[in-house]
Amino acid sequence: MEQNFKILIVILVVNILITIILGGSKRFVFYYDFKDLFISFLSWIVLLIGVILSSYLDLKELIPIAVTISIIIGLYSLFLAVKYNRMNIFVGIPIGISKIILGGLFVLKLFDLISPSGKSVGKRRENRMTSGIILFLLSIIFKFLINGEEVYKRKGWEVSK
Repeated sequence: MEQNFKILIVILVVNILITIILGGSKRFVFYYDFKDLFISFLSWIVLLIGVILSSYLDLKELIPIAVTISIIIGLYSLFLAVKYNRMNIFVGIPIGISKIILGGLFVLKLFDLISPSGKSVGKRRENRMTSGIILFLLSIIFKFLINGEEVYKRKGWEVSK
């Protein structure tokens, strides 16, 4: 079981790297626009808010609702990746998976920056600094991956909205 998990992690990391290269090279649409980028974060934001509210308000029934909404938004983000790549599922699905994973990493690190984990002040400071560096690097990557209009113009496709 542990071996399968490691293989899955390697596959996901390789998928992310390949799709970032394809998106960064303007061969395929990664994020069409800022709205598309935000939608990839939104599923994780909804999930995080649902979990936080359920624990603070002691309403455990909020978790399945938050998970359901989060899954629907995640599937919509996956659909947008396919749609913006002209319904090419062989490109859109791997990009959509990368979008969802990167969105989750960004939201998780943003939360860790705001509320760092750790038992000591030094450990919390270290976690906050690590999160800040990762967020900075992801922000730079995201800037280059919002490439929809550039890809459409490069390929001679009609710009969509």
